[in-house]
Amino acid sequence: IQNFITMFLTLFIFYILLTVWNTMVSMIVYNLYFPKYDKDYIIVLGSGLIDGYKVGRLLGNRINKGIEFYHLQLKKTAKHAKLIFSGGQGGDEKIPEGVAMKKYALDQGVPEIDTLVEDKSINTRQNLIFSDRIIKNDSGRDDSKIVFVTNNFHTLRGGILAGKLGIPATGIGAKTPFYYLPNAVIREYLALFVMHKRFHIAMMSLIFVVALLAGASSLIIK
Repeated sequence: IQNFITMFLTLFIFYILLTVWNTMVSMIVYNLYFPKYDKDYIIVLGSGLIDGYKVGRLLGNRINKGIEFYHLQLKKTAKHAKLIFSGGQGGDEKIPEGVAMKKYALDQGVPEIDTLVEDKSINTRQNLIFSDRIIKNDSGRDDSKIVFVTNNFHTLRGGILAGKLGIPATGIGAKTPFYYLPNAVIREYLALFVMHKRFHIAMMSLIFVVALLAGASSLIIK
């Protein structure tokens, strides 16, 4: 039994450390993506509002990144993209996040004609699904070129979700305040772990079997 426990814990810890390393590297590599300036739509993913109606620093960074991409594309290619501000209204919020985000962007000088609001979503999955519906209704096409904007720690999960949903969108990351980053990365790791829970359950089962066989083999040898 002792050999089984030792083997299981060793393999289990090694596997967890491996998944942490893989997640961290994947997050960094994904943020090296530099999208072409040919986009039709820029989806800015929502986050919580301050005092239920104000855009805070974390969300403000996302919006600023989307606006920056909007202006750079306009400058380089003269192509107008539409900014979609995506976020519903939480239980402690006075207005939908998408509405507050649009107001923030308009205050920064973004033309209202180049803005759209998605105000029903409550998570990243719905951000993408509902925004994609708005894009198809607005453009009447299925081949629009899309980029989404979120904080840098969140782009990997957003990209994976977009792929699973069949939405042709890749992400660009806004800076995250350093004090917020450790907690955010841990939450993202756990969210990604749960997203792939079937694979991880299968690997844990394999680790259990290997440890069990190793323990049984040591008893036979004795």
